[in-house]
Amino acid sequence: MINTKAPLLCRFGLVLLFGLLVTGCSSIKYYPNTLDKNVLVKVIKLDSGSMFNEAQAHFHIYNIDKQCNQLHLGAVKLDQPEVEIGVVTGKPVVLEVAFGVGGNYFSTTSSTIRVETMLTLRKNYFYDVTAMYDDGIYDVEVIEKKGRKSRGRVLKNIHSNACKAK
Repeated sequence: MINTKAPLLCRFGLVLLFGLLVTGCSSIKYYPNTLDKNVLVKVIKLDSGSMFNEAQAHFHIYNIDKQCNQLHLGAVKLDQPEVEIGVVTGKPVVLEVAFGVGGNYFSTTSSTIRVETMLTLRKNYFYDVTAMYDDGIYDVEVIEKKGRKSRGRVLKNIHSNACKAK
């Protein structure tokens, strides 16, 4: 008599193991994004320039305390042309766009380029963040606006190293 349950149990075990590996390998903490939306991230272009590598982008949010320590609140995957995010106002934060260019099934190399700016978002203001990555050329621009439709002003990217402890 042949045991027909053994192959089925083996297959179930492999599927379970694969699921654990896939979920356990992700190290990105996702941002809850429950605050009123005051940041609009626009992804203009996200192209690695190679069919062997794919480009991805994440928007990371960090709180900064008085000693300039950063607390990572989480990331939002930029997988749509526009993503709205709610970020706390009145407190210093670091907003970071991380471009990941990595291998797919044909390539194992990967790299991450991070562009950050430290600022204090103001209440009743809106922030447009434009992110672009095209074959090694990248740009991130932050515009502060009094209203959603106003022109606004381009903010200078200030690196978190410029933080002064109080």
